[in-house]
Amino acid sequence: MSMRLVPRYLLLCALAGQVLFAQDSPTPGAPYPGANGGKTTVQTGGPTGNIAGDQTKPGYQYVDKFSGPAWAVDPKHPVDFEWPGRSSINDFRPEPRDVFHMMDQVVTEVAKVSTENKPLLGADGKPMMERKLTPLQFNITDTYDPSNPDQQAVFGRNTWMLWCGGDEDFWDWLAQKGYGVNDLLQVIDSRRRDSRLHDFGLINQPGLKRSDTPGPWGLYLDTLERKIGVEGNYSPAFGSTYDPGAQAYKDPQGRTLKNDGVNPLVYGYPSGVIGMRLFPNPNFFIGPDAKNAQARWNAEAFYNDHAYATDPRTVRPFTVGVSCALCHVSTHPLNPPANAEEPQWSNLSSIVGAQYFLTGGTIGSRLEKTNFLSQYLASQQPGTIDTSMTATDQINNSNAMNAIFEMPARVARAQLNPAEVQGPAAQSIPFGSTQESERRIPRVLMDGADSIGLFAALCRVYLNVGLFHDEWNRDTNTIIGFTPQKPFTIDVCRRNSLYWRV
Repeated sequence: MSMRLVPRYLLLCALAGQVLFAQDSPTPGAPYPGANGGKTTVQTGGPTGNIAGDQTKPGYQYVDKFSGPAWAVDPKHPVDFEWPGRSSINDFRPEPRDVFHMMDQVVTEVAKVSTENKPLLGADGKPMMERKLTPLQFNITDTYDPSNPDQQAVFGRNTWMLWCGGDEDFWDWLAQKGYGVNDLLQVIDSRRRDSRLHDFGLINQPGLKRSDTPGPWGLYLDTLERKIGVEGNYSPAFGSTYDPGAQAYKDPQGRTLKNDGVNPLVYGYPSGVIGMRLFPNPNFFIGPDAKNAQARWNAEAFYNDHAYATDPRTVRPFTVGVSCALCHVSTHPLNPPANAEEPQWSNLSSIVGAQYFLTGGTIGSRLEKTNFLSQYLASQQPGTIDTSMTATDQINNSNAMNAIFEMPARVARAQLNPAEVQGPAAQSIPFGSTQESERRIPRVLMDGADSIGLFAALCRVYLNVGLFHDEWNRDTNTIIGFTPQKPFTIDVCRRNSLYWRV
């Protein structure tokens, strides 16, 4: 990894950030959370929660192009999972601070210094240079300028690392009604933190530690020690943090989830695993059967009684969402951790690919070894995933988690490919800044899933891991298969899914 990676990584992150805003236009509006260097204050308020941020800085409201009478909900299709009080794309504003600044370090030439931190000079009187790993330096300010490519890159990495797009509802559905195959809340049992990489191929989040004492609602959850972004020479403003207020969802003993410094209404709470975020389960706290769910909840049975844990009537207090980071973060090849189970942020790369990820242990966490599905998942090699596994095409074709390198070269190489004709639906999603009917595609994904273009292909990934599952669960016989799949449209996503529009 060298300095050449910097523009390539910036392009990747900018693309991811722009996907978040691809369908929105910024206009001056309400104050926005403070970015790097800004004063940090706490705005208190009602049950929809608030964001810690500098309320004195200029900000933006994002205009949702797919809301209003012309884009009314289609009553023939389900509406995406939503929390009360969160009905606008502006309820999901991205984290502007470079909170993952210690990740993705690159080799640069820097001046050698003495133990007194003074420059060392060579015989020619010039500074002596050395090559060392240093964090990426993004040129961002506390004014939050979304047109700044470096700010877009920061949005992109934060999105890549934290944003789950509402898929926590899908993974909760899978835990309740997925035939006892998977339960991510069981996977993150803190008593297994010391062996998560070995057992599951998962990367522990720095700043948390193992807990052998039950936490909120009797669950074994990692204990928070440090917020994201507080290490290194540069630290974002963390003078105050989000005040959860009515979102605390304490158990009868007063225990609740701990915030790691980013807005939990947007990104959830830390699970202890990079790429998995915890969210309060609305069916447990505010749904029509919430009281019954709480009365039936038994944490000891959840961990020790397979029948109870896999019973569809068992409602979990918290759901677990999955972000891009789960499949793409791994140890930095030039700066591996001394203890692989306890890396620091500087030991991690967000683009190298999760080459240790074990599908069988993570996706099939509740399966007995004698179960055919357990054997099927175990056949998938470490660091691979079958992206058609959930909808299922009855083909066992797992592929490597993509390492994201040489983005400009891939885009340039795509210009040598024959142009691919796009239909009206594909044309409705921008390709870069335009909506061409013919597009030259990098062909990164082996099954052609990026044939619609780069932006739409990135959006598709969120659908693949659970976004708007209320719709696509009707169009496929999830997990089991053996029934014809039906397509669903981008138009329905825009009308009925707030998370898609975000």
